[in-house]
Amino acid sequence: MGLATNTTISIGVIGLVYAVGEASDTIYSNIMDSLLSQNLINTKVFSLYLDSVSSSRGSILFGAIDTTKFLNELVLIDIVPQPIWNGSTLYSAFAVELVGMGITVHGGKTTNFTISPAVVVLQSEITITTSPADFTSPLFKYFNAYDDTQFTGNVYIPCSLLNDSSSITVNYLFSSSSASTMIKIPLSELIFPLTNPVYALYEGDVLPDLPFSGEACTFGIFTGSYGYYFLGDTFLRSAYVVYDLDNNQVGLTQASFEALNASSNSKAGGGSIVELKAGETGIPGLRGGSLSRSTGPVESKLTSSGSETSTGTLTATETATQTGKSDGVAPMSRNIDLGTVSWYWEG
Repeated sequence: MGLATNTTISIGVIGLVYAVGEASDTIYSNIMDSLLSQNLINTKVFSLYLDSVSSSRGSILFGAIDTTKFLNELVLIDIVPQPIWNGSTLYSAFAVELVGMGITVHGGKTTNFTISPAVVVLQSEITITTSPADFTSPLFKYFNAYDDTQFTGNVYIPCSLLNDSSSITVNYLFSSSSASTMIKIPLSELIFPLTNPVYALYEGDVLPDLPFSGEACTFGIFTGSYGYYFLGDTFLRSAYVVYDLDNNQVGLTQASFEALNASSNSKAGGGSIVELKAGETGIPGLRGGSLSRSTGPVESKLTSSGSETSTGTLTATETATQTGKSDGVAPMSRNIDLGTVSWYWEG
């Protein structure tokens, strides 16, 4: 086991993508390839857990899953291959299909928004989450937010919403061939003070005239350019994600904030860290907080059609299945440190 505690690089990019996505004229053996070839992991799988915005710690597990870090069931979603110049497709990014979005407020009342299915990329090296305009427009209106990304690079939202944010969530529904899952982001994970250096105004920028009174904060969801949507840290903190490069799938479920650190590993037997074996046909269906594998139905309360001010139930059966201020995408330099990173492998 190794533990990284210091770095001279200010942007936390490790490079765990598909080999075809490497920024080089020639494909080289990246971290995942090297770990596999040295028999340090059994399959090209890693798990990412960022924890809440108030936490200073996060973890990456190579070749394993930590069941203390998530709630409910780990649902497998197919990665969407990307089109290339010759008309064929290629697995080059962690892209999945987003089919529904909504807001849940006090008392569990859910407002759903009609959106066209969109391909979104799980992008941990950027802070902001970008989403389709047919979701962000009513979302901003709902929270009285103001989109000023073209000028100051921020979406502004009343800081007073933090007083009620613990019971409000912004919901993202994902689907593939035969599985669906929803991730709910607490509003408290999406509102940031302007004193935060990640979101502070640049020199010379001034606040626009805002449609609300009181102190202004920034919002962690932007409108993305059509066809290019990225789920950054403001989304990923609420999700536990397992990336399977061998089987072109991600395991996705709700993260457990401030989860207890596992004190045992899979060698000790009965621990919370599950080592993945060579030859497995996909990510195992695990429930958070246990080592049991489940194949039961997964319930979601956001309909894929997403009619406004309505609630519905979508039942899905699990199967082993930058950026300038004008484009609404957060600059790469606006990145939140992962903090302490845990490395795990058997050897």
